[in-house]
Amino acid sequence: MKPWIIALLILVSTTIAFAAPPATTTFNGVSLLRGTYAITSHQADYESWSALVSCPNYSGWIYAGSDVGNEATDGTITFDGKGGATYSITEYGRFDYDLSNQTATWACDNNGNPYITNSGHAVYDPPKSQNGTGTYTVQSDYTGRMDVGDPSSSLYFRLSGVNWIGPATSFTFHSVKSDNSGGDVGTGIIQNCSRFCVP
Repeated sequence: MKPWIIALLILVSTTIAFAAPPATTTFNGVSLLRGTYAITSHQADYESWSALVSCPNYSGWIYAGSDVGNEATDGTITFDGKGGATYSITEYGRFDYDLSNQTATWACDNNGNPYITNSGHAVYDPPKSQNGTGTYTVQSDYTGRMDVGDPSSSLYFRLSGVNWIGPATSFTFHSVKSDNSGGDVGTGIIQNCSRFCVP
């Protein structure tokens, strides 16, 4: 075999060895959400309360009144870029069913049926602050979920402002209760971390 053919075969085999396709990059969604974000949510809620009555012809709950309130949450969430998060929030305007129910009064009529004598009023809890930790995940479509110690709700969100050089600059979220009855809708805006920050 001629020397130039041998050299060509060596060159082709070497090129093939070094031209293998690059390994597929694994999507690391949690790294897209890191830094401290200011969060806020506001939601109008229809609330109602009842009176627990006991008369000869009926014992149980009867409707007493209703109100439309505004629940709000403000605070911060810090995401570590590795799937862990810490939060510090304050809740405002949370409706208190038990205390509201206690404001209604009732009586029994001559036929042994209950009726409301005072419909009472809505009672809202004072502002409540809480701190805690949680975990989060981010999918390849930039949707994610944050779970905290309280299993009654999860925070579902969608990132925005994401690009290849850094984390998201903001996110929108919807807090869904465990019974899928809905929850708060709000936004998070990056507070003290630029898109160039590191985990």
